[in-house]
Amino acid sequence: ADCISILSGFTEKFSEYNVQKVFAVATSAFREAANSTFVIDQIQRQTGILVEVLTNAEEKYFHTIALAELMPEFEDLIRQGTMIVDIGSGSIQATAYDHGDFLFSQNMLLGSLRIRELLADLKRLTSDYAALLEEYISSDLDNYQALEPKNMSYKHMILLCGDLPYLARMAAALKPGEADHNYFSREAFELVYQRLLNDQPLSLTLDFDIPTENATLLLPTAMIIHKLFKFTGAPGFHMPK
Repeated sequence: ADCISILSGFTEKFSEYNVQKVFAVATSAFREAANSTFVIDQIQRQTGILVEVLTNAEEKYFHTIALAELMPEFEDLIRQGTMIVDIGSGSIQATAYDHGDFLFSQNMLLGSLRIRELLADLKRLTSDYAALLEEYISSDLDNYQALEPKNMSYKHMILLCGDLPYLARMAAALKPGEADHNYFSREAFELVYQRLLNDQPLSLTLDFDIPTENATLLLPTAMIIHKLFKFTGAPGFHMPK
């Protein structure tokens, strides 16, 4: 019902602006949902929008095209050993490039929303939620490390994640000038990470004007990034818009 309501709002705007063609896609949530066919049918019946469910490969292909188009330094970065990490709500895609060539890609069911929902009940039962998160996240990243090409050296990391602007907002408030709009140093991230470990979501909302729904996702997201720093040894990460 919420999905139909939101998309109906879009269709009203399409009419206002005389939009003739709409291209709508869905990703991991629809790929995994048992009732996705029914939902797609209801969306088309009630809004007129036909949703195409992208495969994981198609989704990441579009992201790579966007990176190559929007990052002038993209070609140079992937010649030097780069991990591209796409952190979604339900999964992570980690892709390795070196000498300008694609080397390896692995999908992990480790998105921030998935982690939050899976561990929500346990959060109330444990006194060290951060340690529980770290243990859960480490298991999947360790599996990735076991599968990646041996002797891989990462000089750069590129992150795609909807929560990155909120992390950058925190960094700018905690130490102005430490994080810019396109690059996040490891030191700036560590300031944010320590704050997230010690603050409740409500404090993040009050202190940094972060929406409540996003505030509850920031610790899982930051912990994934924290583990990626340990894994890659990169000095920071690029965060293209």
